[in-house]
Amino acid sequence: MKLINRVNGIDVEMSFDTLRRVAKFDSKATNQYIFPSLDDLHFNPDKHPRWNTMLDYLFLPGTTHGKLYQRNLWIEAKLILVICTQIVIPRRGDKVEVRYPEVPILYMLLNGAPLIPFRFLVLNNIWISKIGRKER
Repeated sequence: MKLINRVNGIDVEMSFDTLRRVAKFDSKATNQYIFPSLDDLHFNPDKHPRWNTMLDYLFLPGTTHGKLYQRNLWIEAKLILVICTQIVIPRRGDKVEVRYPEVPILYMLLNGAPLIPFRFLVLNNIWISKIGRKER
């Protein structure tokens, strides 16, 4: 994922790689920031064992097929999601679905691990709040 915008006539890029130069304390590899698709989770669950663990921990049994809805979260996860969508990873639009960037954050806040990388939070906050974004 890259965000490219013009600042004072100069193209400026923000990506996990450029943030790595600024946030040297965040040592997670770039491939750790990739989200699996629903098909990938259901047809190749062995490729993403941590994701299935997170989904099982956050959602009511049998509700992780298809779209992930807020109404299917356990009550603690619903409360944390409301806080997240207001403060940690704000949204402009739909608040009915649970988006993939929110799953590891919810899991970390409820379970205490794995820790969420700084670059992940920064880039997702910028990505969500950017109007007229271009992905390259």
